[in-house]
Amino acid sequence: MSKIKIVGIDFSGIKIHTGKNEKFGLDGGSPQRSENFAIKHYEELSNLLCDSEFVIAVAFLSSDDGSGVSPVIANIAKNIGARSIAIACMPFNFEGERRNKKAVDSMIKLNSATDYVFKIDLNFVGYICNPKTSMTKILDIIYKFVAEEVHKILNYRLMLS
Repeated sequence: MSKIKIVGIDFSGIKIHTGKNEKFGLDGGSPQRSENFAIKHYEELSNLLCDSEFVIAVAFLSSDDGSGVSPVIANIAKNIGARSIAIACMPFNFEGERRNKKAVDSMIKLNSATDYVFKIDLNFVGYICNPKTSMTKILDIIYKFVAEEVHKILNYRLMLS
């Protein structure tokens, strides 16, 4: 039976020691800046994933962090010989063209670095929610949906082991 190691990397909370003069997350950066941050901490990230046989990268590609960091995580998985899947949540239509372009650019990178990419169009929520549903409730629905998809992937992976 395969051993599963779950590594959660929360870049907004700066769980990687960055030094007191380095700022990261939640301050209006860019995907490139987030990618540079991940590249700068490539060795630390590689050490977190080094024993992994299978990596699932979950990213909301409308965010700078998700768009910038997820392709680096996917490349690390590729370089350590781990199988990898990305779950890429595309922006809502109302988030605009700029965020959509970031997401598409990130998808191109993810497609080249992972074994498979699940693309989730967040606009599906509009079909299942009342127009008066709060954004908090909508995000809760999305998080639960993504968690269910990760769970399905892990169960499938365990069946193959």
